[in-house]
Amino acid sequence: MSVLFVIPWVIKKDHPFVAFHLKQGMGLFVAEVIVWIGLWLVEAFLTAVFSYRAIGVTMFLGKIAWLVFGAVSVAGFYFAIKGITKKIPYLEVITKHLKIK
Repeated sequence: MSVLFVIPWVIKKDHPFVAFHLKQGMGLFVAEVIVWIGLWLVEAFLTAVFSYRAIGVTMFLGKIAWLVFGAVSVAGFYFAIKGITKKIPYLEVITKHLKIK
């Protein structure tokens, strides 16, 4: 769901409120990609070491990550609709480096 940041980026990225939520969405998307790549690497390592049993662990972690990212995306969408600028905790590490042009 965090891919929805593309819509305001195309429509109206010059407005400060839209730019704030755009950066939050982009940061969330980058965080999702990092987590999914990390889970993929963990699964590849555990599968190589412990055979087929490791797939259940990474599937469980993947489902938890999916739920967390989905909840954060819905919360961000809600705050954007309500006109509230609320930062996503721990995401500023990524968002402070993003430049919107």
